[in-house]
Amino acid sequence: MLREARIGRWLSHPGIVKVRAAGHHAGQTYLLMDLVDGLSVGQLRTRVGAFELPAAARIVYDAAAAVGAAHRARGPAGELRIVHRDIKPGNILLDRCGRVRVTDFGIAGSAHWDDAGSFSGTPGYMTLEAIRAESEDARVDVFGLGATLVALVLGRAPWPRSPLWTYTEGCLDPREALRRSGAAATLRRISPRLLAIAERALAADPADRHPSAESFASEVADLPMHSRRALSRWDALGSRTACAGLGS
Repeated sequence: MLREARIGRWLSHPGIVKVRAAGHHAGQTYLLMDLVDGLSVGQLRTRVGAFELPAAARIVYDAAAAVGAAHRARGPAGELRIVHRDIKPGNILLDRCGRVRVTDFGIAGSAHWDDAGSFSGTPGYMTLEAIRAESEDARVDVFGLGATLVALVLGRAPWPRSPLWTYTEGCLDPREALRRSGAAATLRRISPRLLAIAERALAADPADRHPSAESFASEVADLPMHSRRALSRWDALGSRTACAGLGS
């Protein structure tokens, strides 16, 4: 929690939930953050099912812009090279005005403190280098953005079981796991361009991924994309006809 506060003071972008203060009170650690009147896109996915491609593309495009800003953040000593390391639908918020906000930098890494050998992230959205606790850079977040895009369009996690299982079973390329599960065929039917973007972002070797969040976003921009105003109509995001329990 205090790590998130330490990182958050250097992050200033409309797409990142701002950390205002942190401290201890009555034996408890607290974190004061901006209130976002909305839900995570993970919660929305549970309620509306698979997102229409234009909605998923807009959400992930805006999230990539925010993540890219974090990667470029600077402190007194220069570039911080912050890496979120846990990009997933549950850490991307959508407010009632259709604005996308990235949150939870609690396990983020930076060039200014050493996390080598630490294991962090969420199974299903983790890279092979994260699972092996190897050195990570901005391309670990590109993987998370690609996995999130796939998850929103499919309406479920990118793989039938987590990459932890996939990797230990000897399938070291998540792209092959997509093909084996049938997800690649579904993505191709939706949009061949979508499949190409996803397969590049989900490459096992970081050198084969988009080199940055900005590069990833520039390719996502080629997809059909809703306006941000359209994202405020939550009941139109997915394949189900109603967004039960969300309110107006």
